[in-house]
Amino acid sequence: MNGALGPETMTLVGRIMACQRAKTRFGDPYLRLTLAAEGQVSTAYLWRTRAGPQRYPVGLEVIADVCYRPWKGMRVLEVLALAPARLDRRIRLAGGTAVLPEWLPRLAPVPRAVHRLWAQLGLLGTPVLQTFAQRVLHDPAIAVPFATLPASRAHHHARPGGLLTHSLECAIQVPWFEGLSRAEWEVAVSRHSTMTSARYDRPASASGLAPRPC
Repeated sequence: MNGALGPETMTLVGRIMACQRAKTRFGDPYLRLTLAAEGQVSTAYLWRTRAGPQRYPVGLEVIADVCYRPWKGMRVLEVLALAPARLDRRIRLAGGTAVLPEWLPRLAPVPRAVHRLWAQLGLLGTPVLQTFAQRVLHDPAIAVPFATLPASRAHHHARPGGLLTHSLECAIQVPWFEGLSRAEWEVAVSRHSTMTSARYDRPASASGLAPRPC
């Protein structure tokens, strides 16, 4: 997942067998995960949990960047990054099962990014934000520009599908920022893309939309 990993960092593809939320003696929350990967079952710790998911569903297939670090006189496995590995069209939300519309990945320049962002919705803990994000991705008037347009005119992600790719990167990376709350992360995941889409002018390109300078 991360192209700048250190020499002692490993990338594992496996399944979460257990997830327990706890606190350090300083009151900082963390997650204790039981990961089954590559024929082994290991205990791993995810420390930065003030933002991002408060727990992960048991049975979820994940891609995890991990490394060993000293803790309480032992070497423990620390999770540096974690993302869903299985990109199903069907995900389970608070209101039931949601299905990604088939037309959206077909129209998107980066279809895999659509599936990966869709998988992130299942990690949101606020039902109203799950519903909001689901409706956005089911509305062609919003979802098609979001999935096909660049994120900027001449700066970052200035290519077709750049807005979607940038939004996915925010969803994955923002939880690792210090001092961010879980509510702020969920709003960032569900609303970042929509609010950015609203900044597009009409018409100035072949698609009928052009990003304002940013």
